[in-house]
Amino acid sequence: MIRLKSLLEQINGIFPSDDIIDKYGSGESGYEGIDKTPFKDYKDSIFNVFVSGIETGVPGATQYTRFENAYTGHLPVKWFRYPEVKSNSNEFIDFLRDNVVRKIILFSAGCYLANEAAAIVGPENVYCIEPYSASGPDDRWSQIPSKNFYVHPTDAKRGAMAKVVDGKSDPVMNYTLKGRSHLDALTYAVPKIIM
Repeated sequence: MIRLKSLLEQINGIFPSDDIIDKYGSGESGYEGIDKTPFKDYKDSIFNVFVSGIETGVPGATQYTRFENAYTGHLPVKWFRYPEVKSNSNEFIDFLRDNVVRKIILFSAGCYLANEAAAIVGPENVYCIEPYSASGPDDRWSQIPSKNFYVHPTDAKRGAMAKVVDGKSDPVMNYTLKGRSHLDALTYAVPKIIM
C-alpha cells in the first residue's frame, strides 16, 4: 500500500518532505529529481513498465497480479498486454516516448518487444523474463545485454538459449528457479530487477 499512498500524495501535491517517499530501510528517496507537482494525466511522469505475455491458458490479469505481488518498487507501473501491443504498438511506443520510463520488464512473448523498447529507453533499462520459445538468439532482443535476462536453466521454451555463446547459454544470464512454473519466474526475477 505504500506505493499507492506515495502516488496519491504526489497526485494531490502533498509533499511536506521527501521522507514520505523514502525507500524502506534505505534512507534514500525513491523519486530523486522528480518535479513534485501533481501528475497531469500521467504525462511527463516517471514509471516502470510491465508487458505480459501470450494469454493462452494464463490470462494477462493473472500475469500482472503475479508481477504486482513481486514488485518492490515505489514508482507507478504501466501495464501493457502483449496481444494488444502486438495488434497495435502505437500506444506502447507513444507511452515510452511521452513519459520517463526507468525500467521495462518484459515477460514471455512480451520479450518480442525488447529492441523496440530499447530504441527509446536504452537497452540497459530493458529486462526479459523467460522469453517464450527462445530456441536460440533472436533479433527481437539482440540489443539487450545478457545480464538483463532471467531464464530457465534448461528449458528452451522458457528462454534457456535466448543468448548463446559458442553453442551454450551465455553464463551472464540469470537463472530462474529450476522446476518452478513459468509464472514463478516473475516471483523470482521481479524483486531482483526492481531494487
